[in-house]
Amino acid sequence: MSEAQDRLEAAVHDVAVETGCIEEGEIITSWVLVGSAVNGRAADETSYFRVYPNGTLPSHVVLGLLDYAQTMERNWVLTPHDGDDE
Repeated sequence: MSEAQDRLEAAVHDVAVETGCIEEGEIITSWVLVGSAVNGRAADETSYFRVYPNGTLPSHVVLGLLDYAQTMERNWVLTPHDGDDE
C-alpha cells in the first residue's frame, strides 16, 4: 500500500471511531469512498470517483456497501426528526 493509501485507511478508521460508527479497537474490513470534484477552470464539468482500500474490492462487496448506504440515507430522509415542520 502507498503512503497516501495508508493515511486514508487510518483517516477512515479515525473518522468512524470519532463519529461513533465503530468502537476503538474495531477493525474496518471494507469501505468505499465515493466523491465528486469540479475543475476550477470549468465548474460545469464534474468528475466522479471511487476509492477502495488497496485499490480494489470484489464487486459484490462494493455493491453491498453502496446499497446499504443508499438504504440508510433513504431511511433517514423519510424519517421525521425533531424540529421538522409537521
